[in-house]
Amino acid sequence: MKSKTKAQAMFDSMKAGRLYRQSELQKEWPNASHDLKALADAGEIRKALAGFYYKPKKNKYGFVAPEDKELVEAFLKDDNFLLVNTNDYTSLVSGLTQLSMGYKVLNQRRHGKFKLAGFPFDFRVRRNFPKKVTKEFLLLDLLDNVEQLEDGRSLKEEVKNKLKEFDSKQLLKMASLYANRTTERFLQRELAS
Repeated sequence: MKSKTKAQAMFDSMKAGRLYRQSELQKEWPNASHDLKALADAGEIRKALAGFYYKPKKNKYGFVAPEDKELVEAFLKDDNFLLVNTNDYTSLVSGLTQLSMGYKVLNQRRHGKFKLAGFPFDFRVRRNFPKKVTKEFLLLDLLDNVEQLEDGRSLKEEVKNKLKEFDSKQLLKMASLYANRTTERFLQRELAS
């Protein structure tokens, strides 16, 4: 009977869909870096980002990467972030085709566009953000970044027409906590009229 290689034994001990830090595997498997490279070269596991690997989970459509939240947490080495699906902005205002697809990650550590497990994430440093995404916060964030959109003026006009759909007290309270001064003043002016 043929005995398992150490790389195969490490592979068998890994759970599908879970992210593994190379330095953690090194504690149990002294030759982990070499074995991880061999397993990745053979297509058995995938590299998610520097120092992180995962054993792909298979579903009826193919192989699945670890959860987005787990990838971001590993990348930041922190759980203080807000994951925003850019598609959620289109539920507020129509015609936002110039927004990039994927996730925006509001955090206090990293800024820039990065690929995690092959998927794009746009990391933005932000001083304050809520613990969960709400319709009000999406509106504030959209207004904070309106200058980055090609047709920001028409967007502001459309937002003015939609303000009646929001609880004005809640929106102003959130603006004082999370929005920039320009957005806060805009909302104060529009909600007062």
